[in-house]
Amino acid sequence: MKLIRNLIGLLFSLVILSAVVVIVYIWVNPPVTSVFIQHKFSTSERVSKFWVDSDLISPYMKDAVLASERINLAQQTGLDAISGILDDLVPVLTERDDRSLQKRIAVDLFLWKSDSGFVRYLESWFGFLIHLFWSEHRMLEVHLNTAYFGEHQFGVQAAAQHFWRLDSDQVGPAQATLAAAVLPNTDRFSIRNPSPVVRARQALIMAEMAK
Repeated sequence: MKLIRNLIGLLFSLVILSAVVVIVYIWVNPPVTSVFIQHKFSTSERVSKFWVDSDLISPYMKDAVLASERINLAQQTGLDAISGILDDLVPVLTERDDRSLQKRIAVDLFLWKSDSGFVRYLESWFGFLIHLFWSEHRMLEVHLNTAYFGEHQFGVQAAAQHFWRLDSDQVGPAQATLAAAVLPNTDRFSIRNPSPVVRARQALIMAEMAK
């Protein structure tokens, strides 16, 4: 009985701690993320990351991420929300990560990419907390500053400078939709050398943004 009480107490403490951390990150920018640390220790290459405030991120970049999220939601719920072209693009959609934006933020900040049941449970919990406490504005700011864009670049500012020699507020629709098309699958898809799947996904996001 004592062991059970101790385990319950430990679980309760972890629940409270996780909620506190998520709430703190409403106002405090994460100094480092789990995915960044993992990547840093897995390569000898220089890893770049820069944080920029939300008003220094191109509105096209934010819109592209939201459009991509709407497409994912349409796929997962079976709703044809994108002008009757989902059926023709099933291969494009099914190669995507099925995690929601909140869950992707949870993985980047606190966890690691895995399909194990344990990690999926944790990302669901952290994703729930992020959905509960954060505004959409904060989700986009954190996501676009912590996401991995490939070639050792973390955050939209680092990616914009690396791939296009631009600052994050100068990213246009073409660059934004391309970046959104590869996220979060930058281990398979590339901004520099986009595959036909990426180009099709980019066109789909562009069409969704135009609505």
